[in-house]
Amino acid sequence: MRDLLARHGGPDAPPGESGGVGELPEVLEEILTDGWVVEDDGAVLLKGMLDGYHPAGPPFTDLVGREAAVNGWGVPDWDLPEAPEERTPLLLARTFRYARRALAARVAQDPSADIRATVSVSRSESGEQSVTSHVTFWTHRDGEAPHVAGPETVSGPAVAVMDPTDLMS
Repeated sequence: MRDLLARHGGPDAPPGESGGVGELPEVLEEILTDGWVVEDDGAVLLKGMLDGYHPAGPPFTDLVGREAAVNGWGVPDWDLPEAPEERTPLLLARTFRYARRALAARVAQDPSADIRATVSVSRSESGEQSVTSHVTFWTHRDGEAPHVAGPETVSGPAVAVMDPTDLMS
């Protein structure tokens, strides 16, 4: 799975226009339009995700956990072709475009923000030989465990952690 990131527009891909490749569905555009909010406890949340979040368990004891729960979502892919050779590059372009745009929006709001995006790509659980992707946004804080200790520690899905420096490539 990790070679997918290298072949199809991982975090090192240029952020330029894609000529329609990886365009975002309306639901992701709406989330980006709604923007970011910083709550009284310091949690940095996508407003469009927060409005639909309904916690099922006890409150979080850490901000990263709360941010990950609210700001994590599978990238919509129902409109993409089923054939993997067509689907994979489109899904990955969409995934990284969403991650980049959300990171850029947060940095535009607060240039000192240390926001991160954990992007994961894995085989679909539907039994098809297809891929699915997920993006989770969280804030790096000194003294608090990160959402993912390091992409190399994850087995199974391919994982990339993006930060504002990835917007400069």
